[in-house]
Amino acid sequence: MTEHRSEEWRNVIAAIRNYYHGPVSYNTDKYQEENVTWWDCVDMISSSGYYPIDQWEQELDRIERTVQKFKKPFFFAEAGCMSRKGSSMVPNNWANQGALRLEEQPDWYRAMFEACAKRSWVNGFAMWEWAPVLPSRSTAARDTSYEICNKPVQEVIKDYYGRDTKENNIQQTSEQDLWQEEAAMMHIFSRNRKNNLRTLLSLFKGHYGALAGSVFFFIIKHSPTWVLPIVTANIINAVTDHNGNITKILILNTILMIVFLVQNIPTNYIHTWLYAKTVRTVEKELREALVCKLQQLLITYHKEMQSGRLQSKIMRDVEQIQNLASQIFISLLTIILNIGVSFGVVIFKSRIVFLFFLCTIPVSVLIIVGFKGKIKTHNRAFRKEMEETSAKVMEMVEMIPVTKAHALEDQEARKMSEQLRKVAEKRASA
Repeated sequence: MTEHRSEEWRNVIAAIRNYYHGPVSYNTDKYQEENVTWWDCVDMISSSGYYPIDQWEQELDRIERTVQKFKKPFFFAEAGCMSRKGSSMVPNNWANQGALRLEEQPDWYRAMFEACAKRSWVNGFAMWEWAPVLPSRSTAARDTSYEICNKPVQEVIKDYYGRDTKENNIQQTSEQDLWQEEAAMMHIFSRNRKNNLRTLLSLFKGHYGALAGSVFFFIIKHSPTWVLPIVTANIINAVTDHNGNITKILILNTILMIVFLVQNIPTNYIHTWLYAKTVRTVEKELREALVCKLQQLLITYHKEMQSGRLQSKIMRDVEQIQNLASQIFISLLTIILNIGVSFGVVIFKSRIVFLFFLCTIPVSVLIIVGFKGKIKTHNRAFRKEMEETSAKVMEMVEMIPVTKAHALEDQEARKMSEQLRKVAEKRASA
């Protein structure tokens, strides 16, 4: 062994680098890793991993100290075991005369792979051996050497390296799914460009079941708000009119009230869970689609577009879609339920009052139509002003070192104050 001849090895490696410009390593023998003092002049540490099957953990602990000391990548430049009885305990002893035992070899390789898989600093293996002339299956079944081909150990090695392939395939599938989702989102927006409600509903495609379940449980959990007034009226009527069995009416209505109040707890939980899961998933898909689209756009677009605007699109505008969904599937649904129940009660109690309410509907529609265009214009202007503000805030944060270096803090503060004043004015006018 010549590892102790440090200066000579340094000179050899320096001379090699004059002609060869690739990575350089040195394969030291087993148990010698910490005895090499000149690992600093190579690119990778390597050694022969012929360690006993039951000593892998302790040997890796020892090697790890050397790897951490020199902060170099590590791999086993040679490792293997014969298919002979007893070879797994002395894998480097090629003179071992043990009898044929095919399972000895794969058992040793499994032990090596499992131990090294726990150590992120182990970067790979060069396995001994794959002979120039490969044995047939019948020959391999009788082979006691280090040969790998057509022996049980081949499947062990294949499975070990197949793990990375499976992970890469999963990652590639995930990336393909992202681009497909982005294409689907763009198709939704282009197809429903002039219909916001249809666009919103299309975003929930694939989640209609959960959304319908959320609406169903919302109706059930909301039922106390229109059942309790009726129950209360029944109790008051029974007490004041003295009609029928008052005690029975009170008990029945009280039980009905308790039932509706108690069911509100589980149904509200289920509604919230279904709705939140659906909305969060749509938010994620929409943001992923925006990110994918940004990756497709040309560099010239990103040079011209301020980063603050893009951040506002990805974060704030998607939140606005969530708010719109909340208004439609919660606020609007509440209003529709309340109006429907109120109309039902009014029709049952007084037709004249119902006709009065019916006459107010055209007036409400005219008011909505009259203000709809103005509100839409103001909201669009406010949104653009907010995008401009977001872009300027991002620019201000990025330029703070330059601003302070040139003592321009006051000018920058006045500039931002003016922008915030414009936003406040837009908000007030909206």
